[in-house]
Amino acid sequence: MIDNSLYKLPPQSLEAEESLICGIIIDDTKLSDIIDILLPEDFYRSAHQKIFSSIVNLFSKKEPIDLTTLSNALKERGHLEEIGGIIYLATLVDTVPLAVNAKHYAKIIKKASVARQLIKAASEIANSAYESNGNIVEILEEAQTKIININFDLDSDNFVSVSNLSMQRVEQYEKMASSKKVLGIATGYSGLDRLTGGLKGSKFIIIAARPRIGKTALMMNLASNMAKAGHKVGIFSIEMDKEELIDRLISSKSEVNTIKLASGQWINSEEWVKIHDAVSKIYEYPIIIDDTGGLKIYELKRRAKKMVKEGVEIIFIDQLSKIRGGKGKTEYEQRSYIVNEIAILKKELHIPICLLAQINRKLEDRQNKKPTLGDLKSTGSLEEDADIILLGHREYEYTKAEEDFNKAEWEIAKHRQGATCNLHMYWNGKTVTFSSIQEGDYHE
Repeated sequence: MIDNSLYKLPPQSLEAEESLICGIIIDDTKLSDIIDILLPEDFYRSAHQKIFSSIVNLFSKKEPIDLTTLSNALKERGHLEEIGGIIYLATLVDTVPLAVNAKHYAKIIKKASVARQLIKAASEIANSAYESNGNIVEILEEAQTKIININFDLDSDNFVSVSNLSMQRVEQYEKMASSKKVLGIATGYSGLDRLTGGLKGSKFIIIAARPRIGKTALMMNLASNMAKAGHKVGIFSIEMDKEELIDRLISSKSEVNTIKLASGQWINSEEWVKIHDAVSKIYEYPIIIDDTGGLKIYELKRRAKKMVKEGVEIIFIDQLSKIRGGKGKTEYEQRSYIVNEIAILKKELHIPICLLAQINRKLEDRQNKKPTLGDLKSTGSLEEDADIILLGHREYEYTKAEEDFNKAEWEIAKHRQGATCNLHMYWNGKTVTFSSIQEGDYHE
């Protein structure tokens, strides 16, 4: 069967291209209406690409745009003869109807350009699929990236005035004050909610600590608190199986030791009642778990987008060192690539994303084992990309002193939009649960 698309002329409108260029030459103030919409490569005819590129260059230099300046600019670039010389420019002005609405013509040109880009992307995707050799997941990610990267911002006016924004924010402040509720997703920890106003919008949160301190425990505590309040939570458990996570959740609600749940042994009749009661409570929790091991970053991104389509409001990822697909020669470069991709993803999805990360073991070589932001330096670009960083510490892991057994601390070590704070907590190792005991010391 013959593919008729091979004989079709690519989408374009030479009339719109000529009219727009003519209109700008006659009245260069029209350029300000469309400068953020079009790129030189959006024009179909190569001569028009070169002309518009010179127009943009003159505009950037704040120089007037007319037949004389434009022809000189093209001549300096060696393009004047390529586009047909001064005669072609003069012909445009003399014979092409004046572009009354520059933005209208710009949209016609942009739509045709996007259509050509889609055709090109579809062709490349089809070729990749034919040559896939079974590697369909990477091809799917590549296809999604190609489509997403096609820019189709026709209005280019995603601006909001300070006057409108300030009034909106005041209304939000008043709403929070009257309802006494946080604006974002409440974490269930008063100190954390007080400083952050709840987790909301495009926030990238890092939960970092050494092993055995309780990163996953805090994640499940937060997820449980949020789900209990009706927020849909997504969890990527790349390190632990989903069964281990549900054991922790049931344990925290039933107060039955996780060891008993994991083994199914030594559970008495009273504890069975507590277990069934706990399950009845968490049964309706809107939490979804993906425990696929060794996820590559592009696959994680694809699944995260799917979670959001299903209504997820916040995503937890456990943990950084288990994510594959980072680019770079060194481990630092690879992890930085992954961190950067997640930082971009939170903007794209416009929801909070919490990433768990393990702190370098070098801190155990010093006398003070409490982690600092400096301990993240070798773990990738965590400090640079994060909006909020929580550093966990339990002194008992190092002292083994009985008085330290239940003491825990989660420090808000970085807070891009507010104060930092030491959150002192009570740690219940049997049910792997953190509880607030005081709000801590605040630091601007």
